[in-house]
Amino acid sequence: MQRTRSFPVTCLILLLSVGLPTLAGHRSRQPDRSFQVRLGGFFLDGDGPFWADNESIFTLDASDFDNTTVGLTYSHGFNRFFELDVNADFTNETVVSEYRDFVDGSGFPILHDSTLRTTPMTVGMRFLPLGRAGAGKSKPVFFLGAGGGVNFWTYEEFGDFIDFSDPANPIILGDFRETGEAFVSYGVIGLELPLSPSFNLGFEARHFSSDDELKGDFAGLGKLDMGGWAGSVSANWRF
Repeated sequence: MQRTRSFPVTCLILLLSVGLPTLAGHRSRQPDRSFQVRLGGFFLDGDGPFWADNESIFTLDASDFDNTTVGLTYSHGFNRFFELDVNADFTNETVVSEYRDFVDGSGFPILHDSTLRTTPMTVGMRFLPLGRAGAGKSKPVFFLGAGGGVNFWTYEEFGDFIDFSDPANPIILGDFRETGEAFVSYGVIGLELPLSPSFNLGFEARHFSSDDELKGDFAGLGKLDMGGWAGSVSANWRF
C-alpha cells in the first residue's frame, strides 16, 4: 500500500518540476506565486526543566534530537515587496538512552527510546526590502518574515524503566505517550537566487518558538519545549 500511495506523489513532483517552469515561461507577467520544497536540519533549543531533568537522569541531551527537517511553502505575492506564506514543516527523531546511575541485576544498561515528532502548520508575511525584479529581469531576492500557527506534536518514551515503588520487580516495560496541539511562532531570514524566470534556489534560517504543558503519562513534569532553529536549502517553482 505504501508504494501505491507514493507513486502519485512522485508523479506530481515530476510534473511540477517540468510543467510549471514551462507554463510560467509562456506568461508575459512576472510570476507572483510560488511552491517551495525545503530540506535541511533542525536544532532543538531544549530549554526548560523537563529537558534538564531528563538530562540529569538519563544519558540523553536535547541536542540528540537535532534531526532532518522537511518543509513546504505556498507563497502569494501582493506586490514586489510583500508576500503571504502558508507553511508546513515536519521533524521526527528517536533517541536511545539509559539510566546514568542504575543498571539491571546483570549489570546491563536499562534502555528506552524517546521520540519527538513536530508538525508546525503556520501562516506568515514575508517582507522583501529590495523587492523582486520586474518582468524580464533577474536579481537575488533577500527576505525577512514572521508568522504563527499550530504545532501538532507527539512525545513518546518506550522501553525499560525503574519502578522505585516495587523493590521486588523494579524494572518494567513501559510505553508512555502524549500528543497535543500548541501555538507556534516563527521568524525567517533568507535569500533566493533566480536560476530561470520560473525557478529559484533558496537558502534560509527559521526559528520556531513553541512549548506545551505535559499531561497524561507525563503530568507534573512541566512544559515540553519544542522550539529551535531550522536551516535549509529550498527549490522554488514560481508561476
